[in-house]
Amino acid sequence: MTKDFNYICETMGNLSGIPVRIYEGNEEVFFYSMVKLPKDPMRIYKNEILAIEDPISYFATKNLNYYGIFNIENKKIIIGPTRFVPNSQQELYDIAFLADITPEDMPAFLAGMKA
Repeated sequence: MTKDFNYICETMGNLSGIPVRIYEGNEEVFFYSMVKLPKDPMRIYKNEILAIEDPISYFATKNLNYYGIFNIENKKIIIGPTRFVPNSQQELYDIAFLADITPEDMPAFLAGMKA
């Protein structure tokens, strides 16, 4: 069953271009993203997102970045971040600060988030 979940998540990531993760409990067991990010911005909100237990839900950040959450058996599939309009440059810097992105990794993080 794990291979099925991984395949479904990788396909969702390829079709949408949005990062996808699978958690079992508090442990990430699968991550797929078409863009390279030095650090996963979901880490900022990990505790809040993992606390959501509804079968299908979402989490919205203060900057209106959205994460989709699917709880299936003992697994949690999390997609995102995504939003309706692009982040401003300042919003991207705010996210980078919260994600503890180093100055050396900043260009790659900003490029990945814009992609």
